[in-house]
Amino acid sequence: MRSISIPAIVWVPVAIIAIVSLTIYMMIGDNFSKFLHKYTDFYM
Repeated sequence: MRSISIPAIVWVPVAIIAIVSLTIYMMIGDNFSKFLHKYTDFYM
């Protein structure tokens, strides 16, 4: 049980941080792509 419980304690916060960072990255990427489209439309 020890070898199972120790990785679980390690992986739960890592998984939460990964999900949160991924959602933030997706939000920033979506906003950046919209900004990039506006920027290119302005100069084209």
